[in-house]
Amino acid sequence: MVTDTKLHRLSKAEIVDHFRACCQKLGETPGRERFCRLAGVRETNIAYYWSRFSDLVKEAGGSPQDWEKKIPDSEL
Repeated sequence: MVTDTKLHRLSKAEIVDHFRACCQKLGETPGRERFCRLAGVRETNIAYYWSRFSDLVKEAGGSPQDWEKKIPDSEL
């Protein structure tokens, strides 16, 4: 049985489980690059099932990260 994620495609359920575990460990929703790095999941595995990373986040029960808000010029 192959267990190296670099040699086979993970199932949708496995990726969701990895994502939930990563969220639990970090205490926040990770971005795509951070999730892939920490969980050892290839971006191609994610793209096979979800066209957008935010779709994985929603399916796993998380909330997508918000864009950073611009600091008003008056506060600089």
